[in-house]
This record gives sequence, structure tokens and C-alpha cells, in this order.
Amino acid sequence: MYTIGQVAEMFDLPVSTLRYYDKQGLFPELERTSGIRRFGDTELEALRVIECLKKAGMEIKDIRLFMEWCAEGPSTYPKRKAMFEERKAHMESEIANMNRALDMLNIYEDSKTYIVDAELEDVVAKMRTIVRMAKPYKEIPKLPELREKFMNCYMRILEEQAEPVKDSINQDRNRVFEVLNTKPYKDAKFNRYLELFKEIMDGAEHCNNVSTLRSFADKAEALKLRLLNEMNAEDIRLAKEAAARRAS
Repeated sequence: MYTIGQVAEMFDLPVSTLRYYDKQGLFPELERTSGIRRFGDTELEALRVIECLKKAGMEIKDIRLFMEWCAEGPSTYPKRKAMFEERKAHMESEIANMNRALDMLNIYEDSKTYIVDAELEDVVAKMRTIVRMAKPYKEIPKLPELREKFMNCYMRILEEQAEPVKDSINQDRNRVFEVLNTKPYKDAKFNRYLELFKEIMDGAEHCNNVSTLRSFADKAEALKLRLLNEMNAEDIRLAKEAAARRAS
């Protein structure tokens, strides 16, 4: 037999927790000697089950019901199985909730350099608090609403930042075609140049990441320089051909 202090040390639990479990009827056969609780193998095994079920997020009232069913014997197997199946489905749902929240936090981490928004930062802080908890079971139901707020804020920021990016792409495209329209080979290159800028614009318009969005302006700038250099090289080639014809 063990004292409450010894059991508390064995399971690394506060004595107050063991007293609470006892008051909730989780140790129905617990012996007392002169008012002092004495824990036997039955209580130790029950405590292992209790701690396991608590880690699965079960509430004390459900644990008590499960323990009562266990005491009733094999006739309650179907009830116990149904309870575990329900708990399994619930845990899978909570894991999915946590994973979706982590995905959004990863998106924020990737983009935070370009984001200054108090509302979004507040939502992110609340989500981080929940996902970092050792036992977040009571807080997980808050995640769907926080995820919705995150998406609303993030999409608003994305739309705001998309406009200057698209403006930059248009400016680079306009500069290229301004030069191209002065060239004798404009018809031969027009459609290809147009398609190259369209590909970048489509990427920007369908982008769902602030960090990635910024890169499309850089891509348009690089494309502008590449096409201007290409036209310059073509001008040099044509000039050399003309000079050769004149020399002959």
C-alpha cells in the first residue's frame, strides 16, 4: 500500500490532483486507515488509465463514466468501444485543426518581413499561444474562428500589396513595348514578349503568398532588362548586316 504522497511522487502529480480524483469518485475502492488514504495496485492501475485518458483530452466526467463501465465488466465493451471511436474522431479533428493553424503560421513567418498589420499580428499571437500549449484541448475549438480571421486579414493585405506589384509589372511591360514599337522587327517579337509578361502578371494575380507576390515585380524587372538587351543585340546584328551589304 502507498500513501498519497508516495503516489504523487510516483506519477509526478500534485497531491491536490489525487485528492480531486478521489472526490470525483475515480477510486471507488480506495482504502482509508484512520482517515488516511491508502493506495493499492488497483488504484495505481486506475491512475495510469486516468492519466492516459486525460492526455487524450477526455474530461473527468467522461473518465469517471468509462471507469464505471470498466467496473461493470464485459457487458459494457460496446459502450467503451463507441466512446473510444468518438474520442478518436474528435482527436483527429483537433489534430487537423492544429495542422491547419500551423500551416497558416508558416505562411505568416514566410511573409512577416513585408507585413505591418496590428490586427493580423494579434490573431497570429493568439494562434501561437494555443499551438504551443502542452495541453491545448480546451483552446483548440477557438482555432477555426482565428483561422478565418487570419485569412480575412491576410487576403486583405495580399490585395493591397498586389496593386503596386501589378503596376510595376505594367510599367516594365510598357517600357519594353515602347522600345519594341520603334523596331523594324516588332511584329516578329510582339506576341512572344506579350506572352512573357502575361505569364508574370497571371502569377501575381493568382498568388496567395505575400512574400512570393513581391518576387513577381523582380521577375518583371529582370525580364525587361533581358528583352531590352535582346533588342540591343538584334539592333547590332542588323547594323552589321547593313554595313556588310553596303561594303559589298
